[in-house]
Amino acid sequence: VIQFIRQADNQDPAHSRFNYKLCCVYDSLQQLLVKLSQVFWRWQMSHGHALITRSLHELDIIYKIPHCVPISAHHKWNFDDLLEKMWRYLNLIRIYTKPKGQLPDYGAPVILHHDRRSVECFCNKLHKTLIKELKYAVVWGSSVKHNPQRVGKDHVLNDEDIVQLVKKV
Repeated sequence: VIQFIRQADNQDPAHSRFNYKLCCVYDSLQQLLVKLSQVFWRWQMSHGHALITRSLHELDIIYKIPHCVPISAHHKWNFDDLLEKMWRYLNLIRIYTKPKGQLPDYGAPVILHHDRRSVECFCNKLHKTLIKELKYAVVWGSSVKHNPQRVGKDHVLNDEDIVQLVKKV
């Protein structure tokens, strides 16, 4: 369920700002973007501003504005750029798991915050007792010099690294 709570500044009604609190649980980013687009359309129409189709030149100008990503939920355009910007702003990293003898699982990454991205934090995210059973981890990606490389629990992971955990016998 998505809720927008409109809170207007009572100081100057002609130039009031609106703060929106977003409380949502969605299965996919696409559903959220479609809903946001509908709400934004209704908000603009209620304030007398009609949405018009932008030219490519205008979109290039909008694209250069900081903290702005022009998208089209109707045409499903530019979702990738929005998703990348969201990852950067939220300071999240994706770590992929790799079972022994299999290909990495790119479908369901483990999400870690940028401040807590060690192998130990990765293990704790999977299961609390896993760190006690860890012998070492094998990592592929930008956080290691050689692909693959054995690392300990204090190794710091980077975005989109692939990790294979090896337990003690």
